Amino acid sequence: MAKACSTPKRYRGYVLTYQGVDKLQQQLSTIEKQTCIRQNARTISDRVRLTEAEGIHQMTVRKILRQQQGVDKASIERVFQALGLSLEMADCAHANLYNKAPKLFR
Repeated sequence: MAKACSTPKRYRGYVLTYQGVDKLQQQLSTIEKQTCIRQNARTISDRVRLTEAEGIHQMTVRKILRQQQGVDKASIERVFQALGLSLEMADCAHANLYNKAPKLFR
């Protein structure tokens, strides 16, 4: 019996750079001031669901905010779009490269 090719569909190795985190935090702060609602992983996840039927899980949002684990780039793009931001090249990086070369991105 032949085995099916088990290549991953998405590369889950992107983290936000400090520039991306700053941009995201500033936007979240602005939204909190406008709505008087604290923007946490759950509320961000709900915002993404309002803009895209597929949505994003709140655990993925936590990973993005904490920068501790890589996620796929499309997830970062969804969060940025839902918050009215555009994702630029300098906003995210490969987790392995970002952790190994902190002087390049920080």
